[in-house]
Amino acid sequence: ISAAGTGLSTHEQFAGIVHASQGQPIATVWTEIDESGEPVGELVRAPLDVQPTYQILPDADAAPEAAQNFEHGLLGLTPLVQIREVLSGRNRDVLRGGDVVLKIGAIEGPRSGQFRDQIKRNASGTVSMLLLRDGREVTVSAKVDRRGKINVWTGYASGVPLTAQPLARIGAPAGAGGEAAARPSPVASLDLHGRTRIESIGGTAVSDWPTIRRALRDHTAKALAAGEGAVVEVGVTHPTPGLERETLAVSLSGADVKDLHELGWTSELADFRLFEPIYTTLSADGNPLRAVMMGFEETQKFIVMTYLTIDRLIRGSVGVEQLRGPVGIIHIGTQIADRGLTYLIFFLALISVNLAVINFLPLPIVDGGLFLLLIYEKLKGRPPSLAFQNAATIVGMFLIGTVLLVTFYNDVMRLVGP
Repeated sequence: ISAAGTGLSTHEQFAGIVHASQGQPIATVWTEIDESGEPVGELVRAPLDVQPTYQILPDADAAPEAAQNFEHGLLGLTPLVQIREVLSGRNRDVLRGGDVVLKIGAIEGPRSGQFRDQIKRNASGTVSMLLLRDGREVTVSAKVDRRGKINVWTGYASGVPLTAQPLARIGAPAGAGGEAAARPSPVASLDLHGRTRIESIGGTAVSDWPTIRRALRDHTAKALAAGEGAVVEVGVTHPTPGLERETLAVSLSGADVKDLHELGWTSELADFRLFEPIYTTLSADGNPLRAVMMGFEETQKFIVMTYLTIDRLIRGSVGVEQLRGPVGIIHIGTQIADRGLTYLIFFLALISVNLAVINFLPLPIVDGGLFLLLIYEKLKGRPPSLAFQNAATIVGMFLIGTVLLVTFYNDVMRLVGP
């Protein structure tokens, strides 16, 4: 309910306090609430640690269909992937929270985007991983569901000073219309590999990514004040059989130095879901005509949203697995009904709008298709042939039947789990 002595009601307020903390712990006050949202019991006071943020590095070489086309890191270097929590499914006995991914498939030291792509490519199969677990290397085979997921929550292994495969170029991904903005990363010429260990920055020993970040900022502070670039010496241990050590010089531009010093802070409680969502209450203020107009306005919004969803389904930005059929609609309806009659009526209205839009699409068998036939008859002076009408009806039935089968399968699989 408060942080650093300031009362909280939104995530934005909390994020601002964390950003202004400059890395110092924040005094927070918490309260338990009952089912109605009212505070109960005694206040709980606890210090909250904050963590440094890292650069968002667009991967200019990511494929257009890549599951992730950016990374978090420093100057083209990114931490390894860490499994924070195994959420559900068949990998509970295979993976553990805290596992650091050293290798997946044939990729040594995968970046987060490479990790996701490898899993996606092995949908409905298995994927081999080499993990760092409790200081030991272990090899496991994780099961991938049909959606290309292994049902884990991942993050970056910032507590381990190992790098994933460095980014060669930073900038707009291929096919994003910004190829000219791509540039080599500051570490592109160093020929580093995944699982390289960073030992020191400018002669200062480092032990994890927060100390790497701090050392980089310390050794570029004078360059920032002068508005110039800098050269920083980085001591590394290569992931070779002999674990050779080497000191490399990293040349930073003035923009690179500025980016390092503009990085802020975050917290382990950065998830906005910890805060009550902001609701907007629409009111007609007792005016029945205004209430009717508001109903028309909301219906228009739903109609546009439905057409946009259909467009995104055709373009592929929304997957068919997101569709719900009769089983899914009933399942969601039972959950909404528990919230009260008003929510249920709103849900039923939303379903009615969706059905109206679908019914008026220019498809055979539905009213939109019949409307097209009437237009044809008006223009030609005669209806289409019976053979054409029969064929159109069969095509329409086939399309609707296919959609029903796909949505029914999705609904059942969603209910029974991965």
